[in-house]
Amino acid sequence: MEPTTKHAPGTFGRPTKYKPEYCQEIVDYFSGPLTELITKAVITKDGKVKEIQELKATPVKWLEDFAWDRGTSTKIMEEWAQRYPDFRAAYARAKDLQKRHLAQCTIDRLYEPMFAKFLAQNITDMRDRAELEHSGIIIMGGGMGHGRPKKERGGPKRQP
Repeated sequence: MEPTTKHAPGTFGRPTKYKPEYCQEIVDYFSGPLTELITKAVITKDGKVKEIQELKATPVKWLEDFAWDRGTSTKIMEEWAQRYPDFRAAYARAKDLQKRHLAQCTIDRLYEPMFAKFLAQNITDMRDRAELEHSGIIIMGGGMGHGRPKKERGGPKRQP
């Protein structure tokens, strides 16, 4: 009886769940609209109901959700990105789209700034930058002790 799943010569283990169509699916998943216009009913001071429209950010898309919907994990998707060049490009594009969503909705003041900063630093490559300027002389090595700590003589010190 022939096995139903074939492995490439010299490979072992469980067959991959990777499918080439995931490349387009992951880009499509993260390409949705950034915002939506919602209509709310409000009561005015004179007791009348008035409808107003409000711009709202669409929910942030998560790599974890994309992976979960396909029965896998983000760790496995990272392995796919290393193994399959087409998926690597699509995965990078998806992460860029996720970062764009977060940045644009924050710029539009649709997210609370401190939480947006927290997300940006944890799910993207965005970081705070500190630029330091130095003028003067830097002495490397040499000097007293040659950079090594001194050994204490006479063993450990005793407490009185």
